[in-house]
Amino acid sequence: MAEYQELPYLIRHRADTGAETRADLIQWQADIFARLTRHQAVLDLESPLVGQAYRTLFERTHPECRRYRMTAWTAPPLEGDEQVPNLGGDYPYDNVPELQHCLSAMRRELSLWSFLTNRLTRQEHYALRCQRALA
Repeated sequence: MAEYQELPYLIRHRADTGAETRADLIQWQADIFARLTRHQAVLDLESPLVGQAYRTLFERTHPECRRYRMTAWTAPPLEGDEQVPNLGGDYPYDNVPELQHCLSAMRRELSLWSFLTNRLTRQEHYALRCQRALA
């Protein structure tokens, strides 16, 4: 997911607006989407609960990332190093609870003791979904 969240930075840091650069970045983006899809499929097979948590994380991250990518594509390439440090605050993601839940679900459910903890993971997932729906 971190690689996906880095897409706006990569786009904004492009060397130029030429067709070759654009094609390389679009291919990079396609590769990231392919890896996300593969991760989702593997997690769904390993543990449906972890697959749900990962899907929830992606569903929370995707609209923000899409908006940031659109903004990055319309912005001109960076002209100097002095612009680089300011980019950190340009793309904040409101997905920390989903990320923490996903990591927690992975730790619990992808272990030998998952049969003891999957009820707790289900409850946490449901509570997170309800909390975000109310917000």
